[in-house]
Amino acid sequence: MWTASSTRTGFTVGGGIEAAFLTYWSARFDYGFYYFGNRNVTFAGPNSAIENVKQWMSVFTFGVSYRFGPGPVSTYY
Repeated sequence: MWTASSTRTGFTVGGGIEAAFLTYWSARFDYGFYYFGNRNVTFAGPNSAIENVKQWMSVFTFGVSYRFGPGPVSTYY
């Protein structure tokens, strides 16, 4: 079994949209891109090795939300 540990820094960028489709319901879609660059990582194990690791992720999320009740009602006199 090979093991490695590394702390990385990088950046993230993304965006999303949310839209109501019924009185109390809405749906949302988000995208995030995470980039942590290239780094040489030493893997310890039976045959130790140094590998150049490029780490990035694209993350897509989808959600549905329900809003309970109409909210506070104001009374004007």
